[in-house]
Amino acid sequence: MPGLILFSPIGLIAKYVGKKQGENAMLYDDNSLAITRWPGRDVIATWKMMSGLVLFITFDIIYSIIMVHFIKKCNLYEFHGRKDIFILGFCIFAFFWTVIAYATILLWERLCWVGKRTWVGVWSLFNPRERKSLTSWRNELTIRVCRWVDNGE
Repeated sequence: MPGLILFSPIGLIAKYVGKKQGENAMLYDDNSLAITRWPGRDVIATWKMMSGLVLFITFDIIYSIIMVHFIKKCNLYEFHGRKDIFILGFCIFAFFWTVIAYATILLWERLCWVGKRTWVGVWSLFNPRERKSLTSWRNELTIRVCRWVDNGE
């Protein structure tokens, strides 16, 4: 939860920037509909990554400065000079926030996967007929794809 609270602005801003840049890319490229199913998807992903990286570094520096200031103000650590402040800030920046961000990403990814699997399980409990038809359809598609790959049909 701390990582989700601390780093959610990064995700929200990156999503907004990616959406805006994707819309701009679609305006300038009329032929993108023929190339991809979702036009502007590559531009959206690129801008999300670029803005996310810049924002992550910016937020890490801000959070590290706030932590060093908090530690100094509350006298939780005795500072003997500027070098101690820098080393402590760098350790917090390089290790603590990065680990929290990485753990948050892994946890969020796992929770999304579990949520999707749970939703499918609950749906299949309430719709047994549709589940059977989807299972048979999946098996038929598997057979057709294997036959197509093996025989080139």
